Amino acid sequence: PKKGTGQTATAINFAAMASKITEERVMLVDTNKFHKDIETYLSNSEMNKGLDEFINFHKTNILEELTNTYMYSKKVHKNFDMMSSNQSYDLEETDIEMLIKNTKKTHPITVIDTIASINKITNYLLEVSDVILMILNQESNIIKKIKDNKIYSKQNKKIVFIVNRYIEKFRDKKVTYKIFDIEKDLRKIGFEKNLIFTLDYCIDLLNNCNDGTLLKTVFEGDVDKTEYFKDLYEITKEVLSKYGGYEFKNKEATNKNTNRGLFRIMRAKFTSFL
Repeated sequence: PKKGTGQTATAINFAAMASKITEERVMLVDTNKFHKDIETYLSNSEMNKGLDEFINFHKTNILEELTNTYMYSKKVHKNFDMMSSNQSYDLEETDIEMLIKNTKKTHPITVIDTIASINKITNYLLEVSDVILMILNQESNIIKKIKDNKIYSKQNKKIVFIVNRYIEKFRDKKVTYKIFDIEKDLRKIGFEKNLIFTLDYCIDLLNNCNDGTLLKTVFEGDVDKTEYFKDLYEITKEVLSKYGGYEFKNKEATNKNTNRGLFRIMRAKFTSFL
């Protein structure tokens, strides 16, 4: 619902964590052609394939002839592939339908980072998603933005809230708007049963973003090292369990719904992230 909440970094890390704990292939798709933040964060891995290539293959009717996804995506880590945002083509609903059809064949989990505004395509992405991860901050006015947006209430049952960069005090001063207050306000405006999580503020994450090595946060992290990693680990497990049919035992995952792909959206940010 608001820019600057860290939705793209969270989308990347959620997708990375999902691939790590399930050991299954995850596709991360960037649909924000105006701000190509994913490529910025992952500057040590060139992003030169994505939606433009996919749409071109779709329009020329050769998509079904492709033997793998690497003609339109790039492998950035084991079990973790990414598609860059579209630049030449406009994304249409038929492209999304074909994207869902194709990614489900090869990737049990797909994460979509949407454009930071309300438009027809973003609305359609929300409609077809199994779950919407909405990234919040600790500003109380964000609740009004959520309340005033009818799209959020329409998709109520699919929304999971994540309060990103969460802190309770800074330099011995307490933050007055805490998770208890956020949860209470969300319940008041109709989100009575939605999952609500916090993601701890993390200096290592900030440094990795600046260094273009964001993937280190997850793939070199551990639950015993940082609160952020522990929070992200628990969030990913809960979301995959509730919306993806996964079961987790002793850090191992199994998918009860083996015939069902999980097409999910990160960044319902509309102004933007939703």
